[in-house]
Amino acid sequence: MGAILDLTDVHVKIEQAYVLQGVSFSVPEGELVALLGRNGAGKTTTLESILGLCPPFEGEVEFKGESLIGIPPFKIAQKGIGYSPDSARIFSELTVTENLKMGLLHHDGPKNFKAAYELFPFLEEHKENLGKSLSGGEQKLLALARAMVDETLDLLLIDEPTEGLSPENTQKVYTALEEVKDRASILLVADDLELAKEFAEEYVILSSGADQESGDIDELIRNPDIAEKYLSTGVRNGETK
Repeated sequence: MGAILDLTDVHVKIEQAYVLQGVSFSVPEGELVALLGRNGAGKTTTLESILGLCPPFEGEVEFKGESLIGIPPFKIAQKGIGYSPDSARIFSELTVTENLKMGLLHHDGPKNFKAAYELFPFLEEHKENLGKSLSGGEQKLLALARAMVDETLDLLLIDEPTEGLSPENTQKVYTALEEVKDRASILLVADDLELAKEFAEEYVILSSGADQESGDIDELIRNPDIAEKYLSTGVRNGETK
C-alpha cells in the first residue's frame, strides 16, 4: 500500500518562533506511525500543520495524494481526518452525546454511537450529562472518543492520549487503539514509549523542529542509543526506563 499522508519539507513559524524546520515523513495506509520527541520538539505543531491550524509557509502536506495547503481546517476534517488533541478540549456546556455528535463528518448519519460506547462504556452511562461534569481523565477520553466516533474516517491524528491519565484510563486508551487501528491509519504523538512499542509499525523522531530519525519501530527498540539521544525516556534491552 502507498502512503495516505505525506509531509515534504514542512516549515512552520508561530509568531517569531521557527517551530518546524523541514519536516518530511509519510504515514503508510493502514498503519500506525508514532511521532516521538522531547517536549518542544514540534510534535503538536506537526499535527496542527496537517490540519491547517498552523499552516506551513513552505513545504507540502498531501492527504491521499491531494494537497492540503491553503484549505480551511474544517474542510480538511471533512476529507476524513479525525483529531484528538493533547488536552481535553471538549465542549463543557454540551452533553456527552452532543460532544460525540461533533465528531461526525456527516451530521445526518447514525447517532447511536454504539462503537464509542463499546470502547468507553462510562460515556453511555453519562450520555445526558454535561461535559463539564466529567472528571479530567474522563473528559480526555471523551475527546478521544469524539475523534474516533465516525467510522468513515481514513486518518486519525492523536496527540499524547495517555498523558495525565490513571492506569485504569490508560488501559482504556490501549483497548480503544487496538480496536480503531484496524479501520484507520493513525499518526500518534507519544511520550510513552510503551504505547509506541505496543501499537506502532513505524516511528519518526523530531528534534528541534526537524525529523532526525525514522524507521521500523523494532529498530528503535533494538537501538537504545537513538532513544537516549532524542527522547526523554531511553530503552534498555527492550524495556523503557
